[in-house]
Amino acid sequence: METEETKPESSSNTDEQGNVVYIPFDEDESSVQVFNPPAGDEDPDMTANEKAEKEGLPSYKSAVSGSIEEAITLYLWKEFGFEEPNEEGAVNIPAYVIIKQSEVDDVTSVYGDFWVYGYKLEDKNLLCINGGSYPGVFKLRQNENGYEAFEFEMLEDGSGYQESLEKACEGDEELEKKFLEISDSSAEECMDARRNFINLYAVANHLEIESYQDEGWDPVFLNE
Repeated sequence: METEETKPESSSNTDEQGNVVYIPFDEDESSVQVFNPPAGDEDPDMTANEKAEKEGLPSYKSAVSGSIEEAITLYLWKEFGFEEPNEEGAVNIPAYVIIKQSEVDDVTSVYGDFWVYGYKLEDKNLLCINGGSYPGVFKLRQNENGYEAFEFEMLEDGSGYQESLEKACEGDEELEKKFLEISDSSAEECMDARRNFINLYAVANHLEIESYQDEGWDPVFLNE
C-alpha cells in the first residue's frame, strides 16, 4: 500500500525564560527535548551568534531521534562526509524535499531530492558557499531505535539521468514529473525546505538567523 507523504509542520515551544523546550516534527506530533539553555560562555556578554562566528557553527543534528529524516541524514553524512565542515566555521544543513513515501513488507521507500548546503555565518545571514542535490530513493527499515537507511538509489547525472529516473519511478509519470520540478532549487518546495531546516537549526542552537543567501543573489528572509 502506498501513501503520499505530506510535509510536516514544525514549531517550537519555550519556557518562561524563552528557552526552547521541544519541537514537534512528525505528523503524529512526536517530539524530543533536544535543546537546553546555552552553557555559560567564557565571556558572559558574548551572544550565540558571536560565539559561532568566532568558534565555528555547530554541527547539524536532527530534531527527532529515530525519525526518517534522521536516518536519511545519518546515511548521507556518513557516505558523503557531510559531518566535516566545508571550511573553517562552516556547517552543512540539509533541505530535503520528499515527494512520495511507500511501504512494502518491512521496507519503507522514500522518494525525493535530498539537497545539502554549506553555510558560513555573517551577522544574522547564512551565506551559502556550496551545495548540491542528491535525488533518488532511500530504502529504510525500522528497528528498536527507529528508522535506519540501508540503501540509496541515486539518480544518475547527465545522459543517464532520464533512464535512471524512469527506473526509479517504475513507470509513474506523475512521479517523474515531480522529480523534474524539484530539481530546480528555486522551486517553491525547495525554498520552503531550506527555510524550514534553517529555522530548526537556528532554534536548536540559539542562533539569530534572519536569512540565507546564495552567492551573487539577494538574501532570502526566513519569514517570507
